[in-house]
Amino acid sequence: MEAHHDNEETKAVEVSKSKRRQQKIRDESTHLVQYLRNFKFTYFKLHLIYFISMSFLGSLFLWAMETCINDGGRLNYVDSLFIATSAITVTGLATVDFAKFCIHSQIFVLILIFLGGNVLMTLVPVALRRHYFRKFIKQEQKKAHLPHLNELEEKREIDKVLEDSPLYKEYDGLKKILIIVIGFFVGSNLVAFLCFLIFFYTAGPQVPGEKEPPGWLNSMYLSIASFNNSGLSLYSANLVPLADNPFPLIIASYLMLVGNVMFPIALRIIVWIIYKIKVAINKNQKDIEVKTFEMF
Repeated sequence: MEAHHDNEETKAVEVSKSKRRQQKIRDESTHLVQYLRNFKFTYFKLHLIYFISMSFLGSLFLWAMETCINDGGRLNYVDSLFIATSAITVTGLATVDFAKFCIHSQIFVLILIFLGGNVLMTLVPVALRRHYFRKFIKQEQKKAHLPHLNELEEKREIDKVLEDSPLYKEYDGLKKILIIVIGFFVGSNLVAFLCFLIFFYTAGPQVPGEKEPPGWLNSMYLSIASFNNSGLSLYSANLVPLADNPFPLIIASYLMLVGNVMFPIALRIIVWIIYKIKVAINKNQKDIEVKTFEMF
């Protein structure tokens, strides 16, 4: 009887534990569903999701397309993941000889470096803030029960409302910052690319035992990788083959500075120069554009 009674108690305890586990799972599932329903994208969440997803997607594409490194064999996936993560985070570390990659794989890695660059990433919060400015004005229009407008009329109406708003200086300033940063990014890389292109097609080094990378690709890599502080190179010895050529090294050094630690200073100088030009042009009037640059 006692043994039977003990078995009954053991079963009751197990049933109770099982019910508690099931209830815990239900509670956690409910909490997860509620969290997903109330989930809102913030810049931090977008930033985190972007870099994690790009690392894994990039590694899959690189693993699938790279066939040159192992004489036609597949690149080890861990190496592929490491290279893709290193590229998108502009770290510049490599576990294999990157110079031996296929050209299409090198171009793909260059795209990852471009998409993860620090300067390019500064445009995202600026563009998002400007987007939410316009979104706010649209919501205010709906509250005011304004008549339905087509897309062009709606844009004009929003711009008119913004111009009358005390926030216009910031809204207009965000637009100008976008233009300045994009112009600075494109201009710096384009000028450096042309300089490198002339160098590699006229005085490019010949490395014994290595296949010479195309001059256009080498120029593109050196300009974008330097500007984004990536550190990857199309030479097995990195930039050692350029050690006796100060011209490309000086340009690359400039790109490393203005594309990273000196970018805020360079941006400030550009804004200051534009502001001074605006003041010189508008000596007798303080127009909205001059006031916008005063904000910075």
